[in-house]
Amino acid sequence: MILSTWRIGYGDHFDETKRKALPAGSFYTDHRPGTERDGRRLFEVFQRSAHVMEEAANALASRAIASGDLRPDVDPIDLMRAI
Repeated sequence: MILSTWRIGYGDHFDETKRKALPAGSFYTDHRPGTERDGRRLFEVFQRSAHVMEEAANALASRAIASGDLRPDVDPIDLMRAI
């Protein structure tokens, strides 16, 4: 954890009262069976989502450039970061 507090919990069911607070500077490891696979799956989903968002930003920027609402020299990803 780099900044703020991350509250995590383990188990098959969500129970807010059982969460543990990890303050800034903390780290944890998860040794439950299947967590390596789950982490890898989460990373794959994140990569696909980022790719879809980038494609959407480029498509919107193309339309905005064509309509004159956006200068062609503006990077659509930088524009999205600024928002």
